[in-house]
Amino acid sequence: MSQWFRVFGTNNEQPAPAVLLEELRRLGVEPTGRFRGDDLGWFSAELVFDPDAVPLRLERYLTKEDEIRADLNTWAVWLESAGDSPTYLRLMQQVISTMQLYTVHQPIEEADVIAEDPLVERVCIGLCQYLARETVGVYQADHHGFFAADGTLLAPENS
Repeated sequence: MSQWFRVFGTNNEQPAPAVLLEELRRLGVEPTGRFRGDDLGWFSAELVFDPDAVPLRLERYLTKEDEIRADLNTWAVWLESAGDSPTYLRLMQQVISTMQLYTVHQPIEEADVIAEDPLVERVCIGLCQYLARETVGVYQADHHGFFAADGTLLAPENS
């Protein structure tokens, strides 16, 4: 199982596939992408930037259309139990206010592979920071915590 990254966006901005791929180029990779969508926009993408690696899977969920409210509530409860500072309260409110959720992961079974591949981690983090900026959101990385769009750690995950 691979590391998961999540972006909690508070607006409806959806980057066009070409713009998303261009952002990945700014991160120093040459990606290709297969996007699937419907009349509400794209909802999943398979991103390839290394022909020898498993592609990244990027998925987009809308709170109005997809049944993700229970998942968002779970994250809000986690934040509520993790700390009582103004930062945690603000994050809890931001998660509750999420209008779209993005998930990023590399669908592989060996958990150590992503941890050992700094390029994959750098691309995932760069992609999350970009999506968080575009959606006025924050992102979460498994085993690390919640981060601002600029990469500032806001709520560490105590493992």
